[in-house]
Amino acid sequence: MSNYTLQESFKATFNTSNTAAVIFGFLFMILGYAVILGGIPRVGRFAEIALPVMSIAYILLGLGVFVINIIELPNAILQIFKYAFTPHAAVGGFAGVTIMKAVQVGVARGVYSNEAGWGSSPMVHATAKVDHPVRQGLWGAFEVFLDTIIICTVTGLCVVVTGVWQSGTGGAGEVGRAFEMVYGPAGRYFVFIALFIFIFTTFTGWYTYYETLLIHVIKNKSPETVDRAVKILRLVDPWPGFLLAAWGMLAGIVPTIFWILADLTTGVPIYANLVALIALSPVFFKLVKEFESQYLSKG
Repeated sequence: MSNYTLQESFKATFNTSNTAAVIFGFLFMILGYAVILGGIPRVGRFAEIALPVMSIAYILLGLGVFVINIIELPNAILQIFKYAFTPHAAVGGFAGVTIMKAVQVGVARGVYSNEAGWGSSPMVHATAKVDHPVRQGLWGAFEVFLDTIIICTVTGLCVVVTGVWQSGTGGAGEVGRAFEMVYGPAGRYFVFIALFIFIFTTFTGWYTYYETLLIHVIKNKSPETVDRAVKILRLVDPWPGFLLAAWGMLAGIVPTIFWILADLTTGVPIYANLVALIALSPVFFKLVKEFESQYLSKG
C-alpha cells in the first residue's frame, strides 16, 4: 500500500495523470533502494533523523490550522461525535450499521497506521539495548499514542474545522486542501512532503521486518547463504509493491479496492499474533511485576 498511497497523493496534490503518478512511484522505489541497499543500519539512521523532525513540524502546523479556525473547533468536535454515533442513514433492522462501520473502518485504519497488534514493531524494539524489556515496551505504547492520538487526531480535526470534509473526496487531498486554506499553496505541498516522509520510512521500515524474518528462517544456513539471501531480498523487496500500485493506477482501480486488500492483510497477522500474545501473557505479567518492583517502587 505504501507505493499506491503515495501515487494517489501525488496525483491529488499536483493534479497529474495516472501515468505521471506511476512514474513518480517508480522514482520513489529507486530512492528506496538508496536506503535499503545500506541495510538495517542505514534504514535506522534515516528514520531517526527524518521522523522526529517531520512529526514535530506536522503537529505544529496542524495546531496553526486550529488557531486560525479556533471558533470552529467546538462545532468540529460536535460533528465528529454526531456522525460517529448517530446512525443517520440506518433503516429498520440495520439501525446500528453506521456506528458499526465507523468503528470497523476506524480500527482498521488505526491499526494500519500504528501496527498495534501486528507483532511487527517488536522486531525492531527487540534490538534495543535497555535495562529492562518493559521499558522498551512502554516506548512501543508511546509510539501508538503519538501516531494515533496525536498525529491522526490533528489530521482529522484539520479536515473538519476547515470544512473540507464536506467535499466528500477523501484521502490525502482533503488534508492538503485544509492546510492550503491556512498556509496557501505551500500548505498543500508541505502535506505531500510530510506524507512522503511518513510513507518512505514505513516502506523502508518494513524492509527491516522482512530481513529479520528471513534471517530467522535461514539462521542455520551458512553465513554465505544468509548473506546471499539478504542481498536478493534487498533487490527484490521494492518491486511487488510498485508493480501492484502501477497496475492499479493504470487500470483505474478505485482506491476502495486497495483499502479492502489492506484491511485483509491487516487482519490476518493480528489473529495469528493474538495466539502468541495469549501464550506469552504469563511472561508479560511476570516482567511487568518485576519492572514495577525494581524501578517504580524506588524512592
